[in-house]
Amino acid sequence: MSADDWKEDDDLEADGNGDEEFEDSADTEQIAAQGGVGLCMVLLRQPTLDPAILASELSKEFDREIELEVADDNIFSCELGDLNLFFMALEVPIPNQEAEHAADGYFLWDDGAQAVAEHQGHVIVTCVGQDDDVLEKVVVAARGARAVLQASDSIGVYWGNGMIANNAETFLTMSEGLSDDALPLYLWMRFQPLPGDTEETVGLYTLGLEQFDVREIEVQNCSWTPSDMLEFVFNVAHYLIVSGRTIADGDTIGGDADQRITVSYEPSVVDPERTVHRIHLP
Repeated sequence: MSADDWKEDDDLEADGNGDEEFEDSADTEQIAAQGGVGLCMVLLRQPTLDPAILASELSKEFDREIELEVADDNIFSCELGDLNLFFMALEVPIPNQEAEHAADGYFLWDDGAQAVAEHQGHVIVTCVGQDDDVLEKVVVAARGARAVLQASDSIGVYWGNGMIANNAETFLTMSEGLSDDALPLYLWMRFQPLPGDTEETVGLYTLGLEQFDVREIEVQNCSWTPSDMLEFVFNVAHYLIVSGRTIADGDTIGGDADQRITVSYEPSVVDPERTVHRIHLP
């Protein structure tokens, strides 16, 4: 699905309270406390996960023989070099309709909230390690989620750090052959439309860049088409994640040598206590 499918939705405008709808569940907090960086939840239609089938799918995904260590009936793990991949299978839905909120209105999943509401269990997938390579851990967690999707009767994947949920087919398709040249950011972070001050303008904000230690991005009152604006912001986000570089307050960016667009540090329209990259698109 392309950027052309993304459009402004007045029902999803920022109200200064956006993050409160996506509070972390207790499960997420417990695993994050162990040092998890790459973290997501696979939504199960049937709340069962066979560790033998999961090990087989992991072996295919990572192209090596993988044996799972079973710490409990529902907790499995494996070593991948310096990284550890953990799976916690829970026979209950994610509480407080957290995943339903994340799927609601997301442009890659029509009627996502209704589909997510059918999940009867979930598998928490997290990647931990001692190094500081956040992107590597996110990629490994995504590949772990791919294995769970293949090994179970799954509905989709909820990526809590990006406040989004995608259906199983979309996740598998967009995460195939992961590389730094084409990161599937639509699986890891939210690009949320904002209404402009006039009918001719539009804006957006991101949720999920902070998991990569990058400031979120916001645009207001842009006269570009929604798809052009989305494509530009996507490319900036991709560049910041892969390069590890920063855009300083007042710097200019552009798609070519002639394009110069100012970026400033300003309070977020979603959460005024957060400072974001404000891209001043015309």
